[in-house]
Amino acid sequence: MAGIEAIPFGLLVFVVGVLLVSNAWAVIDAKMTVASAAREATRAYVEAPAGSDPSALALDAAAEAVRGGGRDPARLTLTAVSGSFARCEKVTFAASYPVPAITLPW
Repeated sequence: MAGIEAIPFGLLVFVVGVLLVSNAWAVIDAKMTVASAAREATRAYVEAPAGSDPSALALDAAAEAVRGGGRDPARLTLTAVSGSFARCEKVTFAASYPVPAITLPW
């Protein structure tokens, strides 16, 4: 019975490790989703037909990419960093998505 106190401590370490890994995976998943949203927004913006609103099309494409990743598009922040709707113009979009942090007991 000398080592019985190690079992609850080991279980606590295991649970904290699982929480840490799951939070890290949530951050990686959000990063991949945001990169996809920015890419799709840029693609929709530059391929927008003449006479349409390219910013609205970009926002719709980004929201669809976030929805496809299983996340809420309402939490996505999309901003046009550079460029305008002109021929051969370089366009850059930046996207961000908040990921809640898990508080660990240590």
